[in-house]
Amino acid sequence: MSAEDPYRVPKALRDRFDRIAALTDDFAAEHLNEEFAGVCRRMAAALARKRPSPLGGGQPRTWAAGILYAVGWVNFLSDPSQELHMTTAELAEKAGVGQSTIAAQFRKIRDALDLGRFHPEWTLPSRMQDNPLAWILLVDGLPVDVRREPREVQEEAFRLGLIPFVPAADPPPAERGTRPGPPGLDGRTGDPGPVYQLRIELEEVRPAIWRRVLVPADATLAGLHRVIQAAMGWQDAHLWRFQARGVEYSEGALEGSRSASGTRLQDVARPGDVLRYEYDFGDSWEHRVRVEKALPAEPGREYPVCVAGERACPPEDCGGPPGYEHLLDVLSDPADPEHEDLLEWVGGEFDPEAVELRAINRRLARTRPREGGGGGADPGGLVSLRQGAEAALREAAEALQQIMAENPAATLGELNALLGSAAGSFNARPQADLGGLSPAEAQRLLDADWEGAGSAVRLNEALTLDDLATSRTLHDARLFLEILGTLGEVKATPKGNLPRAFVAAFRERMREPAPAGRDWLSGRKIVNEEDVMALHLTRILLELGGLVKRRKGLFSMTRAGEKLAGDEAAGKLFATLFRTHFRRFNLAYLDGVQPVPALQHTVAFSLYRFGRGGGDWKRPEELSGEMVLPAVREELPEDPHFDRVSLITETRVLRPLEGFGLAESKELPREPGQWRDPRAYRKTPLFDRFLGFEL
Repeated sequence: MSAEDPYRVPKALRDRFDRIAALTDDFAAEHLNEEFAGVCRRMAAALARKRPSPLGGGQPRTWAAGILYAVGWVNFLSDPSQELHMTTAELAEKAGVGQSTIAAQFRKIRDALDLGRFHPEWTLPSRMQDNPLAWILLVDGLPVDVRREPREVQEEAFRLGLIPFVPAADPPPAERGTRPGPPGLDGRTGDPGPVYQLRIELEEVRPAIWRRVLVPADATLAGLHRVIQAAMGWQDAHLWRFQARGVEYSEGALEGSRSASGTRLQDVARPGDVLRYEYDFGDSWEHRVRVEKALPAEPGREYPVCVAGERACPPEDCGGPPGYEHLLDVLSDPADPEHEDLLEWVGGEFDPEAVELRAINRRLARTRPREGGGGGADPGGLVSLRQGAEAALREAAEALQQIMAENPAATLGELNALLGSAAGSFNARPQADLGGLSPAEAQRLLDADWEGAGSAVRLNEALTLDDLATSRTLHDARLFLEILGTLGEVKATPKGNLPRAFVAAFRERMREPAPAGRDWLSGRKIVNEEDVMALHLTRILLELGGLVKRRKGLFSMTRAGEKLAGDEAAGKLFATLFRTHFRRFNLAYLDGVQPVPALQHTVAFSLYRFGRGGGDWKRPEELSGEMVLPAVREELPEDPHFDRVSLITETRVLRPLEGFGLAESKELPREPGQWRDPRAYRKTPLFDRFLGFEL
């Protein structure tokens, strides 16, 4: 096989392939068009790669005619309603081959490649947008026609290589007048654009920790976030945001932010410009991203790539720049009382000078789409790859075959309409995997904004303070706002947390018994914000909800916070906290087991299922089977030591619901081999009073 052969044809069949391709090229040039010729070449190459290959025998002329007919059959070439059309008799006459010979070769091709009408792989690019089978994907675990999804979902599917172009924006490749090239950082194809050389430096850390990377200028800011995570060595376990030209961009609907996935780097920065990137709002790792220059893309080189850098990334959750400085001081002094504990915490060794470009570039390679679809980066809401929708594709294909059998004279447009109707019927039927919901109903849950009048998820903001008396989360938030309202402004610590005096005032009046004076595990005194998790989480929720702000090192209430601090606004505050927790807060922060953004994207389904089946005491493993979509469960690898799905369901959904007063739990007897006390959960009456679902 030649290294320059884009069709990967075996050497033994190269000559035969060339002869067949020359015939199909000439025929298409005279009677059809260039894109038809390209699909015929790909089909001939696919047949040549078969083991054994059917092209090993027979005449090139008959194979060329059979391939022309096969591509035409997939694309409804005989449909007179199409601009490009030709009957079988006309094709046979122009090719100089009998119709019976064409039929015989077509049967071999159909069996070898498992051909079907609308087959996405053999559809002409200009007709791809009208091919329903090319656009069926699992989005948030549900089979949908991605052509009808929001543009950000289409762009993410395109970035992952699952669809040929963004139907909401781009014309088909044939209309663009370019041949698809290798995918870039965001899955884009075609002629490569400019590449930006970026210097990414961690601020407030000396000696400097920096990386120089080459990134396509048309990368989205969400893509650049993944590049920074991979290049620096972060674990992508916390919230993040960019600031460019005075505007904030993020991926999680943070208050006042614009969409990072809908904004491209070249639209907000030019050579010489500087962007700010903050990761982990608790530790507050600030990065300075300078666009040093724009370069032409090198043919054959894959981007992004790291070309230089110095010093290791700090360990995750070490406390920001001040905490990292303290960590290095302790690790460099074996006599320090904390030395052994912190050495064990970092895994036994840590070299702050170490930087390995090959390891960085291996991580960066995982941010690129893989050939044939599927990327290593977080899909950001697109739970499954194309193959994850096999059941939906199979049902659509079967429906299509039945429709064509019942409507043999239907045109391509009529078949599309009939298939759309069949898909609508499928989406309206209850599915066992969806707990009896239809895909359309489940999708309404996932699309709900939890606020508007037409939302499928309704939050009752009219509840009173007495109604919500059992909510620890509400109590802690009101206590926080009361203390902050009394003090006016509070100076943040160098780490960006609340000062010790605030921590002490909060601990004195917590709903739950205040933590002991020392941490039971480490023995350290409890004096800092992060030692009191209830306070730490409350502060994060209030900031994310836009009720508290931190500007120039000072915490203060926003106008929205002032409006919701009073007794009469308890219901609205409760609803704001609930929306913020489940829709904006990174739920993985609660346990650190593994980021599962799909669980957060589908949490409305989980809440609905808990509302329907949570009336009796159930263990987390039983509830997780009901509350988590199958496609989300499949994202988590099996673990021999514990059930990850039930653990994450408990820590990220059930326990927070208990904090809100919407669920309650009880301890169960520990069984032999269990590493922790098991619990059972059920919903409280407040759940149904607060949460409603209209499907």
